[in-house]
Amino acid sequence: MKRILFKIFLSTCGLYFIASLVFSSSWVQHRILQEVRNITSPQGIELSIENIDVSLLLPKIYLNRVTLRTNENALINIPDPLSIERIKIAISPFGLIRNKIVLSEVSLYQPKIVLEQADILYKRLTKILGQKGKWQVKGAKYSVDVEKVGVVDAYVYVSLAESNVKIDS
Repeated sequence: MKRILFKIFLSTCGLYFIASLVFSSSWVQHRILQEVRNITSPQGIELSIENIDVSLLLPKIYLNRVTLRTNENALINIPDPLSIERIKIAISPFGLIRNKIVLSEVSLYQPKIVLEQADILYKRLTKILGQKGKWQVKGAKYSVDVEKVGVVDAYVYVSLAESNVKIDS
């Protein structure tokens, strides 16, 4: 009995090791990045991601050195690109049973957010959100639920067009 349990343990460790090697390979990372770009580009969002780290023990994905730009097809135009040193996405695997992708945590590490004329951007955003109901990504098979969002060590610069108010932190 002990020998069978030991073999099951070794098999599980071997499968975990092989899965870690597969997910950390450059081909898989390139494929994931391509899928992300295919989803975001019709929305007018250009993403640049340097690399991806995957942790399988507790399902997490780390996106490193992310830059977000918008183009003329975007609903909201952000003139300066947003840059984020690292994004941690923790996934709850039990959500897949209910046909949902549950992100238990999304954390942004060292984001640099520059929003000039933020009041104009806010007015556009509230107008768009008032017109639409639920936001969905076309072609998505599962609904996505986000439980917790966090920001760590952020640089934020916000200025308003209608007044001389500027926030630099």
